[in-house]
Amino acid sequence: MMDEHSRSAVPRDRTRKAAPAYCSDGCRCALWENLQDDPVPGAEQPAGPREHHPDPAVLSYAETCALMGGTQTGLRRLLEAADTMRERRDSLIKAHHGATMALHTYETFVTEGRHAHLVGRACQAERARTERITAAPPVWLRICRWPAIVMIGAFDVWFFQQYFLDIGYNGTDGDPGWVQSAIALVPGLAVVFMILLSATLIGGLTRRLARQSGGGDRLLSLLRWLVPVGYLAVVLAMIGYFAYLRAYESFSFELGVRVTAEQQVLLIAGLIGLLTLTSILMKIKGDDPEADAVLTARLRRRRSDRLCTKVQNEVKAALARLSGAYSDLRATRDEGLSRFREEMLEAYRRGILEPRALHRPGTEVPPALTLPPILHDTTRANGSSPAGGAAAREYALLLDDSLVDGAGPLLPEFEDIRQPRPSLGPLPEICRVLAVSDPGPLLEQWTRLDERLNTDIARLSAVQNG
Repeated sequence: MMDEHSRSAVPRDRTRKAAPAYCSDGCRCALWENLQDDPVPGAEQPAGPREHHPDPAVLSYAETCALMGGTQTGLRRLLEAADTMRERRDSLIKAHHGATMALHTYETFVTEGRHAHLVGRACQAERARTERITAAPPVWLRICRWPAIVMIGAFDVWFFQQYFLDIGYNGTDGDPGWVQSAIALVPGLAVVFMILLSATLIGGLTRRLARQSGGGDRLLSLLRWLVPVGYLAVVLAMIGYFAYLRAYESFSFELGVRVTAEQQVLLIAGLIGLLTLTSILMKIKGDDPEADAVLTARLRRRRSDRLCTKVQNEVKAALARLSGAYSDLRATRDEGLSRFREEMLEAYRRGILEPRALHRPGTEVPPALTLPPILHDTTRANGSSPAGGAAAREYALLLDDSLVDGAGPLLPEFEDIRQPRPSLGPLPEICRVLAVSDPGPLLEQWTRLDERLNTDIARLSAVQNG
């Protein structure tokens, strides 16, 4: 308190240390009067006190100095977080770029529409299978048809290779080379392809006739009975003939005769023919186009689902990283702004409010607190200004557009008291990065793409089923 009254205008011949002529606030307040002694006779009395300005927005030199000191101290407190803000700014930029690229990939995936078409085809195949006319083949037959065809085909290839190698061997030549052995495979492979082709043609013909006739054609009904019975008769005849030859050979010593070459040739020919017929019938009977279409559609859909899930997970992870980086940088910026505002509030309190509370009359009205300005909308619905004071409005105009989101702590605390414009350091760039890296638009884009994909899937599934 004595510091504020350190200057004295009383003559040196006074009997004790005199109080100052005026307070530092330029007044002769009650505090000044309490510190004054009785006037010394003949001493010059100070002039009358200066009156306070009636406008509370007018600042004295001391008050302006206090505000400038608060601004400088606030900037130093703000710069304490500058390194952290720069690191988190770089992390936010990288996260925003990664999220943008991930969304671009997902947008390309959705725009191509391949996943939606595969889901629609799978629905169509499932519907066709449920509405089929003919009965489905047994499961074991569908599973065993291709292994059986491969084994029978391998036997045919080996048999015909040996046969053609024996034809070309005259007894004096050495072992056939790999060229002759490879060429001898051609007839067997041709037989296998002929079996597959004939089974495919006959199977397609029978299914087409069944669809055209609705399953009620008499010829098809006859074939459904004739083919199984005929095949059973051929199998029993082949087994019986083989049993006859085996028993005949077992009693060849008692009978005095042996199995002839013609009988063995007949057995081998019958066996080859029966194996070929078996592979053809298994191919015809085991084929199920509806089930094959369902299986193929399911496999393709599963692959597409895995790809879609992978792309979606990458987008979700990228957006999560972006949201985290955005929140970290925003929290660091707000922490720095809070430090700045703390110093400015301290400057207001110590430099303006407390001295005025001591030196000015108790009936004087203090400066009005500034209302928070709505910077995003300069006029309200009723046409009034968002902030009543000119200082807040003018100061807001000095801020860069990128500071709109973080301008609140930088505005004056009291109506129409003009605060020194602070040096903001890295804050404008930080706020600009926050403005352009806001995850909100990317989250909205993600929601639109996800809804578009679901809509395409529902539409194509309905079209295919229709």
